[in-house]
Amino acid sequence: MEKRKKAISILSGGLDSAVATSLLAKDYDVHALTFDYGQRSAEMEIKSSKTICGKLGVEHTVIQLPWLAQIGGSALTSEEEVPELSMDQLDDKEVCDETARKVWVPGRNVVFSSIALSFAEAEGAEKIIVGWDLEEAATFPDNSKEFLNAFNHLLDIGSLYDIQIEAPLIDLNKKDIV
Repeated sequence: MEKRKKAISILSGGLDSAVATSLLAKDYDVHALTFDYGQRSAEMEIKSSKTICGKLGVEHTVIQLPWLAQIGGSALTSEEEVPELSMDQLDDKEVCDETARKVWVPGRNVVFSSIALSFAEAEGAEKIIVGWDLEEAATFPDNSKEFLNAFNHLLDIGSLYDIQIEAPLIDLNKKDIV
């Protein structure tokens, strides 16, 4: 039997990362990483990720990053109220930008991607998969094609191995993903 290639998945347990991971699992031995960085939804994300990994038959590891919440700056990791937008507010760029700032976790995807790189190098994986999509890229710069390309350039010059991050959903919105 031919040995399958290895890959790392950053899996939150949500729609985007679940779809990206399932696409990857068709052709790769996947090791999925779920991060507990003190977010309010950590328990639900971990449970969902474990279920997804069980269904797909992929290895799963939960990475504890309590210090990311201690840095502060996000309603997702503090007692600050998480803002909710009405349908009418979705077309108001100023309101959307302010909401994004309140839930921004400083450096989150840089940290997650760097840890995934460490796993990829240690395990001989050739790619890292993420569930970044078009809608989130419009709001969060670390979900954008520009960030993806820049991080891949960093991998080209900063890793001993030929590893790339791929975001198969980056040109799709949630409606298209479903």
